[in-house]
Amino acid sequence: REEPGRVVVCIVCDRGDRYLSTGVFAPPPPLYHSCISGNLDLTLQSYRKTLSDQHAPIFLLFTAPWCPDCITALPVIDGLFATHVRGGSLLRCIVSKTREEWKDSAHPLRSDLRWRETPSAPDAGLAAVPTLAYLGTAADPLAEPVIQGRLEGLEAAEIQSKVGAF
Repeated sequence: REEPGRVVVCIVCDRGDRYLSTGVFAPPPPLYHSCISGNLDLTLQSYRKTLSDQHAPIFLLFTAPWCPDCITALPVIDGLFATHVRGGSLLRCIVSKTREEWKDSAHPLRSDLRWRETPSAPDAGLAAVPTLAYLGTAADPLAEPVIQGRLEGLEAAEIQSKVGAF
């Protein structure tokens, strides 16, 4: 059965028994890289320098292992990324180790204006997780990332629709 984006592999081993094996496998996974929020700027700088394809799109997902909305969104975003963003990168920024750390109003990402969802929010940074940001490419980074927030509290189908349109 044909499936777009799948890879067909055929292995032939002739040890006298004429063994032939074929299979249809998912395409190789996209490039992922994770960092913690304290290392975000350093990670982005070094990551952009090491990309082999300087024109591939770079996305950043703010997430947390303790967050149920992130646990729902992650496989949906991974699936969309694998099928729609060929050659791109999805970086994951772990915002905090605990919910309490993230909820602290003094958390550095909450006041970092680069990650605000709307420019009309003059004094607010990252508001919620999960949040997806498009950063442009290594060769042509965006001056202001494009933010897709408000993914919290959604069902998988709603996340797919919202992120797919992004």
